[in-house]
Amino acid sequence: KTLTKQIVTKKMLKVDPHWLEACNEGDSFWVNISFPPKEGTTSNTVFGVVKSAGGNLTPDENTNKELTQRTSGTVQFIKEHNRLITHIPSPAGVLHHTSISPQSTYHIKEKGYLWNMDATDGLLLTAHPHLMCIWERSGGSWTLLKELPGHILDVNVAKFFPSGKVVLSGGSDLNMKIWSLENDGLLVAQLKGHTRGVTDCQFVDRGRNVVSCAKDGKAILWNIPTQEPIHTWSCGTKVNGCTLFSSSLAVAGETQDPRDCGTEGNLFAVCGENILSGFDLRSRDKVFSIPTKVELNAVIGIPESHTLVAGGDDGILTSWDLRGLEQNESSPLAHVDTGNRVTRILREGKDCWAALGDGSASKWNTTSEILTTLISDAEPIYGLVNQNGRIITGSRKAVIRTYDVKNIQ
Repeated sequence: KTLTKQIVTKKMLKVDPHWLEACNEGDSFWVNISFPPKEGTTSNTVFGVVKSAGGNLTPDENTNKELTQRTSGTVQFIKEHNRLITHIPSPAGVLHHTSISPQSTYHIKEKGYLWNMDATDGLLLTAHPHLMCIWERSGGSWTLLKELPGHILDVNVAKFFPSGKVVLSGGSDLNMKIWSLENDGLLVAQLKGHTRGVTDCQFVDRGRNVVSCAKDGKAILWNIPTQEPIHTWSCGTKVNGCTLFSSSLAVAGETQDPRDCGTEGNLFAVCGENILSGFDLRSRDKVFSIPTKVELNAVIGIPESHTLVAGGDDGILTSWDLRGLEQNESSPLAHVDTGNRVTRILREGKDCWAALGDGSASKWNTTSEILTTLISDAEPIYGLVNQNGRIITGSRKAVIRTYDVKNIQ
């Protein structure tokens, strides 16, 4: 089978983070629309101004003139509550893009920097220096339910077990810790095996097994009942993130290790400093290794579309067809310049959300076409979760923003 590979940079839209206030006050706001560069040029961007008057949004004269030269019709801007809907015509079709301002903003700066975040029904878990916090939604804000202190240094990753009753954390102090929420946040176990800071982890099935990665260049498969490592992979360089997903690349069959639980049919991928590799969780074999020239911060597998997506410091969000990797074909399926450093990636069906260093987060489909952008002030996002149709972001300075993303066409 011959796979069609395409390297594409789709049209990008950035909007003034204060556009909603400008509309409410009948003022103007800026927009930045980037088109694929024309032949012989490196940039094809319109820096424009949109005027708000009587509920109508119209580009000013200069902006309209520039947009007309690059499109096959009139660019429309429509305000619906806290959403800015933009229709950009082009020969290839109309780009429909939605920019969303936060529904609520909550500051928890007294806890220090925020390094990661997770959510379960009604609860939010935030990771900070030395501790984690569990929050409950209360109207448009969050109420602190419990602090989980115990790490010596920064907590880099914190996640609810699938049951929602137990928390797993990993920190720069080399340790992973397990906490029981049914026992008032009691520390019940520790996993020791990494020699540098733990950066990420994933649950296998219901959490009897866990995989972790760290700056020591190792990835470890753990047996939670005994807190012992089952297998260790050496990745050769520091690892920043990992993902676990079902794939036809993974072998079926009975395990030779009775401690395995739910590993069959799963791939485990890691990314980091010039590294993007995938391992069969059951056989422990390396399935693919993709050379990269940049440091990757996040990776996600999307089994529904047979896609692997990764992003890093250069701001390029790249996708690979897993069926191509099965054929030893490591060329990208598509990539796009997000305009800023990619810090986190969150899967949503066949699409994914990418959190960026400029405080925004964008939703992309598998051909790297931007669908939706969440707007905030310029502060890197290190927490990105989906809670019942709401996307919640957490910035480095511990600002929690909630966005209603339900019913977006």
